Amino acid sequence: MGGTSPAKGFGTARRVIEQRNFGFLKIVVRLKQFFYGVLDAAQHVAIELHDLRLEIDEHHRHKDVYHHTLTVLEQAIVDVLIRYALPRVGADAAQLAAAAELVHRIMTTTLSEPIPGAPAPLVSVPTSKTLREWRFHLPMERISASRLAAVFREHGRAWVAEAYAPSLERVSRGEIDGFLTGMVDLVAQIEGRWWVVDWKSNTLGPTAASYHDDARRQVMMHEHYVLQYHLYVVALHRFLRARLGAAYDYDRDFAGVGYAFLRGLAMGAPAWFTDRPSAALVTALDDCIGGYTR
Repeated sequence: MGGTSPAKGFGTARRVIEQRNFGFLKIVVRLKQFFYGVLDAAQHVAIELHDLRLEIDEHHRHKDVYHHTLTVLEQAIVDVLIRYALPRVGADAAQLAAAAELVHRIMTTTLSEPIPGAPAPLVSVPTSKTLREWRFHLPMERISASRLAAVFREHGRAWVAEAYAPSLERVSRGEIDGFLTGMVDLVAQIEGRWWVVDWKSNTLGPTAASYHDDARRQVMMHEHYVLQYHLYVVALHRFLRARLGAAYDYDRDFAGVGYAFLRGLAMGAPAWFTDRPSAALVTALDDCIGGYTR
């Protein structure tokens, strides 16, 4: 850490991460009351990451830096944590080290290991093939929870139709409206096919085993992330259709959705939720939402 000031530390972190020679990524980690085991498994430290932004951009110069990156990257993470007074004001060296280790683990896990079903890791994707913190708006015409639920029942896979659609019917119009404008953490084209990626900080339990398939699916339904990612897909579908015209084909060009449960990934669990809505479902949702002229 030396005498690096918080402001200089942030700049140093950004420059170092850009020099990492990764292919991409702005990862925005908004973790509230996040805990991580330190040294003693019974001891946990609460850390709150306020919009910690770590940019990893395509950079093919200064390759000599690569060999020294791990050490320098770890220092850069510490610099950023200091800037944001994390894990808390007055944290001691052990708490700071634990927080830095957590961030490093999340970064390396999400970057270097492919999303389940993806042909390559996110680390391989150049900046030009991403939309980071992509904002969208779906104009509303006649949308309602009951209409959306009916579409999910008719065109969704079994668990969506049978388990999620009934709960969606109870969502208020105001809650639905809140999903129509938003920001996708990351859209990435991996080897020619598009992925929607979202980072989640939900706590599913105290151990890696807590982040099993059914637990991830249950929280996806309970928090209405199922509706969220379907609307993300519709928004991207409209965007690509408008931009690429006849050159775009959903079945060929769209790969799927990946929700990364960061706490589970930090514990070593394969904590990704993935899905690929059918073309029939996306088309039906597109028509249900309306407000778009082909």
